[in-house]
Amino acid sequence: NSVNQVAEWSDSDANVIVTNEDAAEGLHSVKVPPTEEVSFLRGQFDGLETPVYVAFQAKLAGDSFVAMERFGDNPAHTVLTKAVEEVDEHGASWGVIYAMNGDRLGGGDWISTGVRAPVFDSYPVDWLHLTYRVDYASSTWDLYVDNVMVAADLNFVEEDVQSFTHFSFHGDKKHAAFLDSFVVSSRNPLFEDADNDGVSDHYEQLVGSNVSVDDRQGDHDGNDQNLLEDYMEALRSRGDRDGDGMQDGMEIR
Repeated sequence: NSVNQVAEWSDSDANVIVTNEDAAEGLHSVKVPPTEEVSFLRGQFDGLETPVYVAFQAKLAGDSFVAMERFGDNPAHTVLTKAVEEVDEHGASWGVIYAMNGDRLGGGDWISTGVRAPVFDSYPVDWLHLTYRVDYASSTWDLYVDNVMVAADLNFVEEDVQSFTHFSFHGDKKHAAFLDSFVVSSRNPLFEDADNDGVSDHYEQLVGSNVSVDDRQGDHDGNDQNLLEDYMEALRSRGDRDGDGMQDGMEIR
């Protein structure tokens, strides 16, 4: 069931605009232009409970990042994602997606997901379809890029957040960032997922797991790995058919 409970969208200044300069779908997107005092767009929601799926398309440039957070008298971050420009051994530039694995105390470690998209002159060439599955009961979250799970069971940056209230999209001082196709849902918007556990029904049926029960932490086949670990391993084992060192399931073109 998709929900449209946005109480308010706000921005840091009048520079954040709807534009036809670039778009992932349709004719328009939201542009967060480069400014010395970094601009941002923020959506406020009516305390959506767990699990929450947040899906959107984005072009992240420079130091731009995406956050799910709580504002007010006791602000806190839960989910953080950014793109970091890296140069490979052939001199090609890529935007590599990083996600924050929090310590639930206000900090954490940025980890590379291994997902990358081509960059030209420090600007992303392609749109990325990012989806978060956020579980407020366990204070953990999963990240999907282009419908593929690339990180799972990451910890919140801060633990004491009980529901989804704010989403923010932050720009960069030198490069514009773009946001499009924003969706919030209480159900998995990416694929069939009857038990809403973030693992596809197709995979669960293949391995003999129960599609009606959230058993992602269970060891269904007795191999000392839970279903989620088996699922991630299966996604990573798709191979490298073009020989560039990137696994097919993790590469963005």
